Amino acid sequence: MRQVRNLTAKLGLLAVSLVFSMTSVRAQGSWVGTNSMNAARSGQTATLLASGKVLVAGGENSIGNVKTAELYNASTGSWALTGNSVVARATAAAALLANGNVLVAGGCNTDCIAALGSSELYTPSTGKWALTGGMLTARFSFSATLLTSGKVLVAGGCTATNCTNVTNRGELYDPTTGKWTATGSLKFARGQHTATRLSDGTVLVAGGSNGATDLSSAELYNPTTGTWSSVGPMKFTHSGHIAIMLTTGKVLVAGGGGPSEAGAELYNPSTKAWTLTGRMKTGRDDFSAVLLSSGKVLVAGGATPAAVSLASAELYSPTTGTWSSAGSMATARIEFTLTLLASGQALAAGGTDGVNAFFSSAELYHP
Repeated sequence: MRQVRNLTAKLGLLAVSLVFSMTSVRAQGSWVGTNSMNAARSGQTATLLASGKVLVAGGENSIGNVKTAELYNASTGSWALTGNSVVARATAAAALLANGNVLVAGGCNTDCIAALGSSELYTPSTGKWALTGGMLTARFSFSATLLTSGKVLVAGGCTATNCTNVTNRGELYDPTTGKWTATGSLKFARGQHTATRLSDGTVLVAGGSNGATDLSSAELYNPTTGTWSSVGPMKFTHSGHIAIMLTTGKVLVAGGGGPSEAGAELYNPSTKAWTLTGRMKTGRDDFSAVLLSSGKVLVAGGATPAAVSLASAELYSPTTGTWSSAGSMATARIEFTLTLLASGQALAAGGTDGVNAFFSSAELYHP
């Protein structure tokens, strides 16, 4: 009887092992649901903390702007509320500082009637927010980039409803003083652009909108001189696009408004020139992207040129310069966040359908 029981136990363990293996195979390259946030929101910020947790803060929903913030625990797949921000803001920018605190700045009030100039700090050890210095220029849909010096560069952004007015002003946040100071202005005023810190510490700003048309221009910020210089224009105009620095040091820019919604190109820091690469399978803007540990780029969601929200996802291979399907999210969403976790998975959270629905749901991409 003992031998029979042992054999039964071994068979049971084998069956469990086979089921687990089959599940793991099915999970690769696919999307799996995880627990929902405590609040529906879109246009929020998401920051991976040193602890491995993800801080999601602010945004808006059908009621208005959201003050709540919450933490995603990848180990348990659960969300927990943390301290409320001082100011309710959407389309703000966030940066993880060298000391582990999170700076959230700017954004706009409910319905983006007015731009915000205030900024605040989140301290993970206390779970609390506190106001810090206010920016010199109120703005939303701008870029915030952590420099090698530990300061944060803010550039461009929208200053009026629907981004009809934009600014070219740049400024620096110093974590040691909690103050903002002016730095060189962009050569072209722009909002809804991208900013990427390159290997040499300079910052590449590309595309965006000047309030009337989408832009193909790009420029470099030199932290040593505090000045901007133009680099070769992109092949397409891009606004509402993504920019990801690859392991090669090149920068992939893809998607965005107009005819470039499926177009993609590469910036080479050595030549300061742009070259075309493979087009995405689906044109999209207002989508999200992350660089996976494999070196491939995952893009997901967004909206088509016809303003239809998307659930589909794609992978860009720098080796072949081509795109392949990466499955589909359970929910079609725009203006959501996509965060690479320490596990190598990517967390998609929140967003909207672009009509009247706001989401609290979240899901994970398994590479």
